[in-house]
Amino acid sequence: MKLNKENNFEYSISRSFLSHENVSLLSSEFGRAFNDPKTNKIHPGVVQFSAKQIKSSEVLSSISGQIMSHFTDAINVSGIALDKVWFVKSQSKDTDPKKLPYLPHFDKHRYLKAMVYLHDVVEDHGPIHLGKLTNPSDIDVRRKGLPTNYKELGLNTISARELKSNMMPILGSKGDVIFFDTNAAHCAGIVSQGFERHVIRFDFEVHGFNPRRSFFQRLLSAISSRFS
Repeated sequence: MKLNKENNFEYSISRSFLSHENVSLLSSEFGRAFNDPKTNKIHPGVVQFSAKQIKSSEVLSSISGQIMSHFTDAINVSGIALDKVWFVKSQSKDTDPKKLPYLPHFDKHRYLKAMVYLHDVVEDHGPIHLGKLTNPSDIDVRRKGLPTNYKELGLNTISARELKSNMMPILGSKGDVIFFDTNAAHCAGIVSQGFERHVIRFDFEVHGFNPRRSFFQRLLSAISSRFS
């Protein structure tokens, strides 16, 4: 696996990556998904599609291909495959600044992700926040050692001293796409009362990011988490 020549990609923002026509088509898919009782709604604000389901949507299939090409060409990543897509509707009532995912963190399961803005996003919409790490390579060491109850213990949170500067809200326009490695410092923004944020997120597996652990390793992790 390779990311780029320096092997240190954290995130990038591509302005107007998608045309207004494509955003309009995606917005229509978004509305249908939340109104269809048969969709896989894993949370009141999240509809999930598998890679297989994406193939039945011409617009989602086309755009996932564009995003994959960006990762393979512009960021120079290989061994990439679409895993799932989330349609996300974020509201003020769902946000809690004291809990994940609203605290700076990295993910236990490492993905390359692309987040599409379906409308202009200002700070009141609760944009994703991203930050540059002082030592990005340290995160992968921590990630691979996380026990199963890491969320309860807050072991994947990132402190201010681990960052080069403050976390930055990624404001943008419809059609902008944020590309990021989930080893990067990221967190959800707080949605203001009366606002909603609509985004579509594409999650890509990368060969070598998440090697399958042996039974013995999984057993040790379970034992460790039980007595932590």
